[in-house]
Amino acid sequence: MAVKKGVYEITNNEGAICYVDTATKGKKTYGPTWAAICESSQSHRVLEAVIDRLQYRSMNGEPDKSRPTGFVVKINNEVEAFLPGQLSSCNDYIIDNVGERIAVMVDSFDPLSLSLVMREIRVADEEFDIDMVNEALNLVGQANDQGKYVRGTIVGEKIGRIRNRRSAFLLSINGLEAFLPCNQAFFPYIDNVEKLIGHHVLATVLKISLAKMSVVLSMKEPYENLVADLHAPTLQQETTGVVCWVTPYSVYVLLPENTLGVIPRQMYQKKNHSDWLDLTGSLVHCVPFKRRYWDEASGNHQYFIALNQ
Repeated sequence: MAVKKGVYEITNNEGAICYVDTATKGKKTYGPTWAAICESSQSHRVLEAVIDRLQYRSMNGEPDKSRPTGFVVKINNEVEAFLPGQLSSCNDYIIDNVGERIAVMVDSFDPLSLSLVMREIRVADEEFDIDMVNEALNLVGQANDQGKYVRGTIVGEKIGRIRNRRSAFLLSINGLEAFLPCNQAFFPYIDNVEKLIGHHVLATVLKISLAKMSVVLSMKEPYENLVADLHAPTLQQETTGVVCWVTPYSVYVLLPENTLGVIPRQMYQKKNHSDWLDLTGSLVHCVPFKRRYWDEASGNHQYFIALNQ
């Protein structure tokens, strides 16, 4: 907390209570960057930083360049801090990450030595807006604590190492990266993930892992809570569903009782692909007008539906 404007009370790892003065000129901790660092230490606010160089183990007082341990990052191009490899998403030291813009929060801060250790927060792309990322973290935290829903956008995929196939979708929540495991999604298997990029997803937070710096989502609970237990769809009667995915010809909607609804796009000539993508991850009211059986023997079917606008 700030004891007075610009002066922060920080407890270091040894339990010593220290006061960090960011308001008095001439102090080593003077200025807005140090104030932001203190706020990150106290309230887990995310900061932006740039990877400046590799950090190596020392051997007889000299850096052993065969043994990198992490990165030196610069916060606001001003304050240097250490980002350990195990707290970074870019721990493949073969790749040149110098100059990369990343999002970090303070993992530990000792005001006595001004030693700073950071933890990287995964973002969806390098052009992130740090204020939007902080807003997203607040939304994710509230969703996790209060059982609320978040809306993310598919931006890519994660390929599993063992089977070398998609294990999860990568989502952006206002720039914050999140994972949607394939077994927590309702999408059919589509080889080319590009066909799903830009789709929005309504989800709950399954878990937040600080160790892995990841947010894991699920599409299942919103559907089960908002749609699944409503009355079964009936021809010519309004029902509710979640818009799931879009193809060049159809829009697929998850209806009650695990029923699939299909909106033929030709019915809505004035709506373009972007208009339909904007609807994904949203609840819509619709009316089934035709039933088509997948398998008449088992009774499996889907409905052609129209939006009830």
